Amino acid sequence: MKSPPNSLLALVLVLTSAACALAQEHQQASERSGSFNVRDYGAKCDDRANDAAAIQAAIDAAHGYAIRSGHGRGAVYIPAGFCGFGTTIRQRENVSVYGAGKNATYLKYTGRGVAWVISAADTDSWNSLRDVALDGLGSGTHGVRISRARLVELASVYVTRFATAGVHITGGGTAATPSIAVWIHHSAIWNNLGDGILSDNDNNNDIRIENNRVGASGGTNIRHTGGQALSWTIRSNTLEGQVGAQGPAIRARSALGWIIDGNYFESQTGRPLIYFTNESPVSGGLLITGNYMSGSGTAAIEIQGASGVTIAANHVNAGPPYMNFVLATTAGALSRYLIQAGSVSGSGYTYLFRDGTTGTAYTDTLVSDVVATIGRQTFMGVTFTNLGTPSNGTIVYCSDCTIAYPCAGGGTGALAKRLNGAWVCN
Repeated sequence: MKSPPNSLLALVLVLTSAACALAQEHQQASERSGSFNVRDYGAKCDDRANDAAAIQAAIDAAHGYAIRSGHGRGAVYIPAGFCGFGTTIRQRENVSVYGAGKNATYLKYTGRGVAWVISAADTDSWNSLRDVALDGLGSGTHGVRISRARLVELASVYVTRFATAGVHITGGGTAATPSIAVWIHHSAIWNNLGDGILSDNDNNNDIRIENNRVGASGGTNIRHTGGQALSWTIRSNTLEGQVGAQGPAIRARSALGWIIDGNYFESQTGRPLIYFTNESPVSGGLLITGNYMSGSGTAAIEIQGASGVTIAANHVNAGPPYMNFVLATTAGALSRYLIQAGSVSGSGYTYLFRDGTTGTAYTDTLVSDVVATIGRQTFMGVTFTNLGTPSNGTIVYCSDCTIAYPCAGGGTGALAKRLNGAWVCN
């Protein structure tokens, strides 16, 4: 075999040297501007190479810039292409990662754990992930994990095919180590085998989930399982469920000061669309307004104990019982409600107040201070002997009462009102 001519070798060396010099020049420019391109660190994004090391190196460089600048933030750009990686990417404090669009920059996770972690160790930093798609290929457990972080933005991302959760908001496992101030918007969290968005740490507070499409989840679209969670806003989302899913569109415990507003719900799961459990501390300060609810579940809203709830101007397009307040056995578990319904279609609109254990209508102080206004309303009937002595202002339908003051049994039915410590039937 003949050796290549010296002139060809020289040309190769010159081109290689020029490429190295250009890459070095790009990295030096990045060091000055704070903007880093993963290609300058060796990423191919050709759907064949493992780009994990290059992506992590660019993030680490951006983090270093943020520290050195003392006041800034580093940015990492991932260009269009299919970027494969098999190990967890760790997005560090004060780093913004962005792509060419969630239809252009496609990140394929080939591992079996967590694909992308954003953590800030409780510091008030700012991290964002924007304009990328993240695919777990059915084997990854979690798509984006936000852990003990503050001020995090997910914008225009597409997260799909993760076994446990598309987005996981967590912390250090205690009330003192939560994630706070997370904003997820204009994104699609779709077709994940577990939950769409999962929160599981006490005091995961100030979470905003707005203008997203979340659905086709094997579990719940949005779920909080940790301790108390303050000040969540779930607004202007499309929340869709599929046949066979294991949870409602929204499920939460110990929710305090939540706003669920202007969402479109459509579910074929056979489960409630919005479901609040009765766990300590009990949920309170809930505002559920302006939602369109359609599906085949057991209830549009099921609340198993809460205080201070306003439900107003929702459109429910399904059959009864489509406002289902299932009570715990603790007296006072469900109290201080203002219920105002908007337009209703379907075969009926029922408020069902019943005991969570026996399934019977309430007979004591489990429900108090309820104000309900609706064009058509049905109360579960109770008998005269089961009227009990709830607080003044309670209204129930007594199935065997006579029209009298005070109420008496032996009749064909009357509306019973609790006034000044006595029942009035008319």
